[in-house]
Amino acid sequence: ARGIAPPAPRPWQPSKVKQKARKKLTQGEEEFINGALDAGLELGLEALPAKIRGKVDVGAARKLAKQRLSRGVYRQQIAEFDEAMRGLEVVVSAAGNPTLDILRHPEQIASMFGLNAKQAAAIVRETQGLIDYHRNPNPKAPQKLSPKVIAGIRRAMRKRIQQALEARAETLGQTLAREAISTAQQALYETAKKQGLLDDEKHFKEWVTRRDSGVCPRCDAFDHKRVPIDEGFTSDTGEDQFNPPIHPRCRCNTRLVTVRTPARQRRAA
Repeated sequence: ARGIAPPAPRPWQPSKVKQKARKKLTQGEEEFINGALDAGLELGLEALPAKIRGKVDVGAARKLAKQRLSRGVYRQQIAEFDEAMRGLEVVVSAAGNPTLDILRHPEQIASMFGLNAKQAAAIVRETQGLIDYHRNPNPKAPQKLSPKVIAGIRRAMRKRIQQALEARAETLGQTLAREAISTAQQALYETAKKQGLLDDEKHFKEWVTRRDSGVCPRCDAFDHKRVPIDEGFTSDTGEDQFNPPIHPRCRCNTRLVTVRTPARQRRAA
């Protein structure tokens, strides 16, 4: 009979392959993770049954959650968030090139402000569109733009870059917060189980969506799924995820249920 390959380790699980030692958390990373965990643990405790909230070892749960958030993926997301915030701080002065040269090259824009290639290319197209609009259509006439027009284009593109950075920072901030909440909640579940406060035969975690028109098909395929506390979910489409969030701006979460908790009905199509 053909053997079944064991599942790949979840992102938070230690791999059996020896890993290189990770760099120590910077002060900024330490502060960010601690702040995120404060909020995550507070919300996670509310998800536990009232009778065990005062018994669960929050210190042990915090230590476990911090270990998981201190790994590479979450730290990379923190770095991207910091990059977006730094971009907002320098956008006014950095976009002040009077020749508009900096606004003609997507690679420079992406590198300077931390935008992705698509965002940078869109800004270059918008800049060129404004330049073309203000140029004299007569090819025999001088093509040089007046200082007033250049200043106007620069202001418009500076605003456009700022909007892109603000949107990126908001998305990253939401994703970081949701990941911290989910990780803290999971750590509380596992700690309570280890203490004997939760029982694998009685307690499960359930994937919960907002069940509104904003739920994407990918998240909807996970809705109402129940699994043991320390296991991952498999969606109707066969996708495996340990916990939400699974994409930027994901609004899903998990809740603790028992064998007696009524099953959630699927959202009407």
